[in-house]
Amino acid sequence: MGDGFQLLSESTTTTRKNNWLNNKLNAKTSKMKKIFIVVLLLTSVSASSQVSSSTKDIIGKELTYNFSGFIIDLTFKSDTTLYWKVRRTGRDANEKTTTFHINDHTILTGWLESDKTYVSLYSDFLKGETYGYQFRADGRINPLEGTIELKEKKL
Repeated sequence: MGDGFQLLSESTTTTRKNNWLNNKLNAKTSKMKKIFIVVLLLTSVSASSQVSSSTKDIIGKELTYNFSGFIIDLTFKSDTTLYWKVRRTGRDANEKTTTFHINDHTILTGWLESDKTYVSLYSDFLKGETYGYQFRADGRINPLEGTIELKEKKL
Protein backbone atom coordinates (compact mmCIF):
# COMPACT_ATOMS: atom_id res chain seq x y z
CA MET A 1 0.00 0.00 0.00
CA GLY A 2 2.91 2.30 0.68
CA ASP A 3 4.39 1.97 -2.83
CA GLY A 4 1.06 2.47 -4.57
CA PHE A 5 0.24 5.52 -2.48
CA GLN A 6 3.66 7.03 -3.15
CA LEU A 7 3.34 6.42 -6.94
CA LEU A 8 -0.14 7.93 -6.91
CA SER A 9 1.13 10.87 -4.86
CA GLU A 10 4.12 11.43 -7.21
CA SER A 11 1.86 11.10 -10.23
CA THR A 12 -0.58 13.64 -8.77
CA THR A 13 2.30 16.01 -7.94
CA THR A 14 3.73 15.67 -11.45
CA THR A 15 0.30 16.26 -12.98
CA ARG A 16 -0.17 19.36 -10.81
CA LYS A 17 3.26 20.69 -11.80
CA ASN A 18 2.54 20.05 -15.47
CA ASN A 19 -0.87 21.71 -15.19
CA TRP A 20 0.67 24.70 -13.41
CA LEU A 21 3.40 24.99 -16.04
CA ASN A 22 0.90 24.65 -18.91
CA ASN A 23 -1.34 27.30 -17.33
CA LYS A 24 1.63 29.68 -17.01
CA LEU A 25 2.69 29.08 -20.63
CA ASN A 26 -0.87 29.47 -21.88
CA ALA A 27 -1.27 32.69 -19.89
CA LYS A 28 1.96 34.12 -21.32
CA THR A 29 1.10 32.98 -24.84
CA SER A 30 -2.40 34.40 -24.50
CA LYS A 31 -1.03 37.69 -23.19
CA MET A 32 1.48 37.88 -26.05
CA LYS A 33 -1.27 37.11 -28.57
CA LYS A 34 -3.43 39.88 -27.12
CA ILE A 35 -0.56 42.37 -27.24
CA PHE A 36 0.23 41.37 -30.83
CA ILE A 37 -3.42 41.78 -31.88
CA VAL A 38 -3.68 45.21 -30.21
CA VAL A 39 -0.46 46.40 -31.89
CA LEU A 40 -1.63 45.03 -35.23
CA LEU A 41 -5.02 46.76 -34.92
CA LEU A 42 -3.48 50.07 -33.88
CA THR A 43 -1.03 49.92 -36.75
CA SER A 44 -3.70 49.13 -39.33
CA VAL A 45 -6.09 51.78 -38.00
CA SER A 46 -3.45 54.48 -37.96
CA ALA A 47 -2.12 53.44 -41.38
CA SER A 48 -5.56 53.47 -42.98
CA SER A 49 -6.72 56.77 -41.56
CA GLN A 50 -3.54 58.76 -41.25
CA VAL A 51 -2.79 61.11 -44.11
CA SER A 52 0.17 62.92 -42.61
CA SER A 53 1.41 63.90 -39.21
CA SER A 54 2.16 67.44 -40.36
CA THR A 55 0.10 69.97 -42.31
CA LYS A 56 3.16 71.07 -44.27
CA ASP A 57 3.51 67.51 -45.63
CA ILE A 58 0.19 67.70 -47.51
CA ILE A 59 1.17 70.57 -49.83
CA GLY A 60 1.15 69.23 -53.38
CA LYS A 61 -0.31 65.83 -52.42
CA GLU A 62 -3.61 64.61 -53.88
CA LEU A 63 -6.15 63.88 -51.15
CA THR A 64 -9.54 62.20 -51.28
CA TYR A 65 -12.27 63.83 -49.21
CA ASN A 66 -15.19 61.40 -48.87
CA PHE A 67 -18.43 62.89 -47.56
CA SER A 68 -20.60 59.72 -47.39
CA GLY A 69 -20.18 58.91 -51.07
CA PHE A 70 -19.82 62.49 -52.30
CA ILE A 71 -16.13 62.28 -53.18
CA ILE A 72 -13.84 65.21 -53.90
CA ASP A 73 -10.20 64.97 -54.98
CA LEU A 74 -8.41 67.91 -53.45
CA THR A 75 -4.84 69.21 -53.68
CA PHE A 76 -3.53 71.97 -51.44
CA LYS A 77 -1.11 73.81 -53.74
CA SER A 78 -0.12 76.17 -50.92
CA ASP A 79 -1.68 77.79 -47.86
CA THR A 80 -3.46 80.20 -50.21
CA THR A 81 -4.56 78.00 -53.14
CA LEU A 82 -6.13 74.62 -53.69
CA TYR A 83 -7.54 72.56 -56.53
CA TRP A 84 -10.68 70.40 -56.15
CA LYS A 85 -12.60 68.08 -58.44
CA VAL A 86 -15.92 66.33 -57.81
CA ARG A 87 -15.48 62.72 -58.96
CA ARG A 88 -19.10 62.11 -59.94
CA THR A 89 -19.58 65.19 -62.13
CA GLY A 90 -16.05 66.20 -63.05
CA ARG A 91 -16.73 69.75 -61.89
CA ASP A 92 -13.47 71.33 -60.74
CA ALA A 93 -11.86 74.62 -59.81
CA ASN A 94 -8.74 76.31 -58.52
CA GLU A 95 -9.56 78.38 -55.44
CA LYS A 96 -7.91 81.15 -53.46
CA THR A 97 -8.06 80.12 -49.81
CA THR A 98 -7.53 81.36 -46.32
CA THR A 99 -5.89 78.71 -44.16
CA PHE A 100 -5.33 78.67 -40.41
CA HIS A 101 -2.92 76.13 -38.92
CA ILE A 102 -4.52 75.03 -35.67
CA ASN A 103 -1.64 72.69 -34.80
CA ASP A 104 0.87 70.46 -36.62
CA HIS A 105 -1.79 68.19 -38.12
CA THR A 106 -4.98 70.26 -38.22
CA ILE A 107 -6.06 73.16 -40.42
CA LEU A 108 -9.13 75.28 -41.03
CA THR A 109 -9.50 76.32 -44.68
CA GLY A 110 -12.10 78.51 -46.35
CA TRP A 111 -12.81 79.68 -49.90
CA LEU A 112 -15.49 81.36 -52.01
CA GLU A 113 -16.55 79.43 -55.12
CA SER A 114 -17.63 80.98 -58.42
CA ASP A 115 -21.34 80.29 -57.66
CA LYS A 116 -20.96 82.34 -54.43
CA THR A 117 -20.88 79.24 -52.18
CA TYR A 118 -18.53 79.73 -49.26
CA VAL A 119 -16.87 76.52 -48.02
CA SER A 120 -15.25 76.14 -44.61
CA LEU A 121 -13.35 72.89 -43.91
CA TYR A 122 -11.72 71.63 -40.74
CA SER A 123 -9.18 68.93 -41.70
CA ASP A 124 -7.43 66.66 -39.20
CA PHE A 125 -4.77 64.82 -41.18
CA LEU A 126 -3.63 62.70 -38.25
CA LYS A 127 -7.11 61.27 -37.64
CA GLY A 128 -8.16 61.39 -41.30
CA GLU A 129 -11.32 63.33 -40.44
CA THR A 130 -12.93 66.43 -41.91
CA TYR A 131 -15.88 68.60 -40.87
CA GLY A 132 -17.24 71.75 -42.40
CA TYR A 133 -20.04 73.75 -43.94
CA GLN A 134 -21.14 74.95 -47.36
CA PHE A 135 -22.87 78.32 -47.12
CA ARG A 136 -24.98 78.72 -50.29
CA ALA A 137 -25.83 82.07 -51.88
CA ASP A 138 -29.56 81.30 -51.43
CA GLY A 139 -29.13 81.01 -47.65
CA ARG A 140 -28.98 77.21 -47.38
CA ILE A 141 -26.28 75.74 -45.17
CA ASN A 142 -25.01 72.20 -45.78
CA PRO A 143 -23.05 70.50 -43.00
CA LEU A 144 -20.11 68.36 -44.13
CA GLU A 145 -18.59 65.38 -42.34
CA GLY A 146 -16.24 62.84 -43.83
CA THR A 147 -12.86 61.20 -44.11
CA ILE A 148 -9.56 62.17 -45.69
CA GLU A 149 -7.18 59.77 -47.38
CA LEU A 150 -4.06 60.16 -49.43
CA LYS A 151 -5.04 59.48 -53.04
CA GLU A 152 -3.22 56.50 -54.51
CA LYS A 153 -1.38 57.09 -57.74
CA LYS A 154 -2.11 54.54 -60.45
CA LEU A 155 0.90 53.57 -62.50
